[in-house]
Amino acid sequence: MGCCESQNLSKSDGHFVKDLKEAIKLGDIRKIIYLIHKKQKLTSTNIDINEFTFKSSGLTLSIPGYCIIYGKHVLFRELYEKFFVSIQKLEESFANYGISVLAILCSKGYSDLLKYYLPLSLSIDPTIYLNTNSFATLNLSIPNEKCEKSTYTPIQLACFYGNINCVKVTLEYFNNSDTPWWMDINFPDTTTNENCALMACRGGHYLMIKYLYTLCNADFKTLNNKNENALQIFLCSCRSNEIIDALKTVSYLIEEIKVDLSHMIEETFLLCDRQDIADYLELKCKEFGIQAVKKDIEEKNKIHIVKKLEETSIASISMDVSHPSSISSFRGSDASNFESVLRHFN
Repeated sequence: MGCCESQNLSKSDGHFVKDLKEAIKLGDIRKIIYLIHKKQKLTSTNIDINEFTFKSSGLTLSIPGYCIIYGKHVLFRELYEKFFVSIQKLEESFANYGISVLAILCSKGYSDLLKYYLPLSLSIDPTIYLNTNSFATLNLSIPNEKCEKSTYTPIQLACFYGNINCVKVTLEYFNNSDTPWWMDINFPDTTTNENCALMACRGGHYLMIKYLYTLCNADFKTLNNKNENALQIFLCSCRSNEIIDALKTVSYLIEEIKVDLSHMIEETFLLCDRQDIADYLELKCKEFGIQAVKKDIEEKNKIHIVKKLEETSIASISMDVSHPSSISSFRGSDASNFESVLRHFN
C-alpha cells in the first residue's frame, strides 16, 4: 500500500465501498486487505490507506478515519502496526470538519482506542486543539446551546458526556509526567472559563462529578465567565435535561464539595425548576442562616422586571412623544422580550 495521490471513489465503486465499510465495522483486517488488493488489481493503481477516501454520513473519510468514527481500536492498531497510518493526515482530515481525533474519542467514550491513540497524538502540532469543535459533525448534543461550535478541550468533552473511562485513561497515562493543557483536568475553556469540574456539572453527571472530586482533585470552586458556580451550572442543565440523580447531585455539591450556596443565591433559586430541589435548598439556606425563599425571590424579580420595562416605556415616550414610531418600536421588541422573561420565571 504505497503512496499515491488522493483518490475518491466514484459511484461505480458502490459495492466496494459498502463491503469496505462492513469489513471495518466488523474489524476484519483480512477482508480489508483482500478488498484493497482486489481493487488495486482491477485499477492497476496502488492504494494508500491515508489517501484513499469515501463518503460516509456527509464526511469524507479514509480507512483509519472510519475506524476512529466507529471506535475500532483493535483494527486501528493493526492498521497502524502493519501499514503506515499518518497521524498528521488523519488529524488534518478531521480538522476540515472542525474536530480532532481526541475530541471524537473523548466525546463518544472510546476509551480503548483513546488508550492506544493518546501517545500517538502527542507527535502532532497541539494548535489543532485551539480550533473550534463542531458537534453537528458527529451528531452530538451541544454542551452550550447558544453556540454550535466551542473551544472545549477533549478532556472537557469527556467530562461533559460522562465518559469516566476516558478521564481514567488520561490520568493513568500522564501519571508521572506533565499533562498537556488540552488534557488537563483543571484547564479552563478559553471561551467560557469552564474546567472539567464545571463541564461535568453542565453535563449533569453525578458519577462523573463524584469521580472528579474524590480521585482527580478537580477544582469545583471556580466560576465561569458569567460568574456562575458549579451548583448554578448544574441547575441550568436540569432545566433542559431529565436528570435522575438531580437532588442527590445538588446535595453532593453542597454538603460534600462545599460549593458556596450563598453565591448569587437569587439566581440559584431562579434557575431551579424542581420543587424537591427548591425545598432542599430552602432547608439548607435556613441551616446556613441565609434568608432565601424561592417564591419570594421569584415574585421580587417579576416586580423588578415590570418596573424596569415601565421605566423604559416612560423614558422612550418622554424622549420622543412626537414620534409614535418610538412607542410602537418599544411594543414590538421590548414587549416580546418582556413576555419571554416572564415565561422564564413561570
